[in-house]
Amino acid sequence: MTKHFARLTAALAALMSFAAAPICAQASPLGDVNQAWRTFGTVKSFHAEIKMPNNRTVSLDEIVPDKMHVTLPQGMQMIRIGSDQWIYREGSWMKIPMAMPQAGGIADSARGMGIKGKPDADTYLITSLGAAVVNGMATQHYRIARKDNSTKPIEMWIGANHLPVEVMTQSDEGPTTIFYSNYNSVPDIAAPN
Repeated sequence: MTKHFARLTAALAALMSFAAAPICAQASPLGDVNQAWRTFGTVKSFHAEIKMPNNRTVSLDEIVPDKMHVTLPQGMQMIRIGSDQWIYREGSWMKIPMAMPQAGGIADSARGMGIKGKPDADTYLITSLGAAVVNGMATQHYRIARKDNSTKPIEMWIGANHLPVEVMTQSDEGPTTIFYSNYNSVPDIAAPN
């Protein structure tokens, strides 16, 4: 399970950094992806539904700078507010002394999308695959590949708001797809009772 979450974390991180380019393409796919990267950096909250191989789903709500609610398979949940954290397991909430590394990694991936710094032309080959509709929203579809082929390409669908609508990565286990929504409108996350 930890190995899978590590891969998910890397995939999510890679996915998020390309998170927002316009529907009307800019001068270049690289320009669009960089616009998305900048725009995502201004987001105060978001929701992500992460569909992993083997039909597993993780739900993530995050409010910057330090609130997160993650729902994992089998009904397990984690809430983090600042340095306080709780897990919901077997019908009850319990405060825990340290972060759940898997849940923190999922959020880090969703925020950083595996890109260290702004995407650049020396490291990435970014291709526009044209317009597409995702969940009823008009998007621009991109393929993002490292030039050194050290990772599998990422596909990203960016909405008119310069934010990602969908991101898909591939691993040996199969595809992981992230659907983003509720930008800057996630309800407050409170400590459980």
